[in-house]
Amino acid sequence: MKRRLEGNNKHKKEILSKRISSDFDRLSLWFNSAQEQLDIYKEALRQAQEEIEKFQSMYTDFYEFAPVGYLTLDKKGKINGANLMAASLLGKGRSRLLQTALLVYLVKEDWSVFQTFLSRIIETFERQTCEVRVKRKEGRKEGRKEGRKENHCGSA
Repeated sequence: MKRRLEGNNKHKKEILSKRISSDFDRLSLWFNSAQEQLDIYKEALRQAQEEIEKFQSMYTDFYEFAPVGYLTLDKKGKINGANLMAASLLGKGRSRLLQTALLVYLVKEDWSVFQTFLSRIIETFERQTCEVRVKRKEGRKEGRKEGRKENHCGSA
């Protein structure tokens, strides 16, 4: 009886050992396959990152050195970004422009025109245009503002 139990246990151990070995082999294959997929995704992400960096550089050059002033505003009309020409036209360094309301730089009589313009941009994805005057130390300067709502970062 004891030998029969020992033989049974030995047989069970062999079956269990084969099952564990088979499970290990399947898991090993699955992990290797998953690793290969991750490597492929990693390479695709690296290539996408390179493309993004290329376009970001191109966009930055276009934006920064444009012969016209560009401002990025939030929904309330605060300046989130300005190119070099916009800073020059407003007579302030870019760092001093950031987070200030554009209204500060406009002639007071044109504030309502600009507010209406900003409201229309927020309500629609269509291009909007308005004519406002910019305050300058040398006097007033006419300015045409165009804008449209972008679908990123909540900027207008």
